[in-house]
Amino acid sequence: MTLRERVPDEYYFRWMNEYLREWPRPMPGSQCSMCGVSIPPMAIKRHLERGVCGSGCNEKKVRKLKRKIESEKIPHFSNLIHHWPDIADEMQRGLRVFGEDGPSEFPYKLGRWVKDGDVVIRDGIETIYSRVSSGKNLHPEVLRYVLMFDPDLQRTLSVTDGTGTYQSFVTIDGCGRPTNTTYPGFAIRKPKFTPLFYKERILHVDEFGIPLIWNTPVFAIEPREKPDLMSERTSTQKLRQQVEPRTHTWPE
Repeated sequence: MTLRERVPDEYYFRWMNEYLREWPRPMPGSQCSMCGVSIPPMAIKRHLERGVCGSGCNEKKVRKLKRKIESEKIPHFSNLIHHWPDIADEMQRGLRVFGEDGPSEFPYKLGRWVKDGDVVIRDGIETIYSRVSSGKNLHPEVLRYVLMFDPDLQRTLSVTDGTGTYQSFVTIDGCGRPTNTTYPGFAIRKPKFTPLFYKERILHVDEFGIPLIWNTPVFAIEPREKPDLMSERTSTQKLRQQVEPRTHTWPE
């Protein structure tokens, strides 16, 4: 099972599921929304929710939705998901420092994503995130890359180590969330120490029991790309039993 299959509520897939589901929910014996045959009694939950008879029709329905997305018949997901309560909370929260709790099984403080003004501390090394509004404070090579992807400087965070020695950047989507692409870091001045710059990926759940992936570029000494790195307090199954996940409703 892949990482994405283990995190069905990652917001891109939650958004897709809202369009793929049929309301009211079909029952076994109902007609398949793609081919018209009866949905079998042993259909899995996902196929029932989407009103399809099996994997073949499910894939056809997904491809049909993706064609609508590509032709812009459906608004981009980042223009819609900010209405979800957990996404809205993250967009409106104050600035935070995501440090470490000291020696423990799971010492890393996490959020849903980093935003302008946040600081992440790993191995005692700070990573500072700042919204880019001009090229004045950017390394020339960083600025050259930024202008290739964001010529208007409207959706970029600079990523700098706490000493101001190294700098990189990451583009952000409509909710302010960093995208999945990590760009190289450049030395602003001669370094005394060269930290490792990498994408930290950790699977965890938020306080509402919604699983997600902390996917953040950081400076550190050792890489952490452990999607299974979870302590008891962040066990997806445990929180799902204790906390009712928030529902996600679409705006009228």
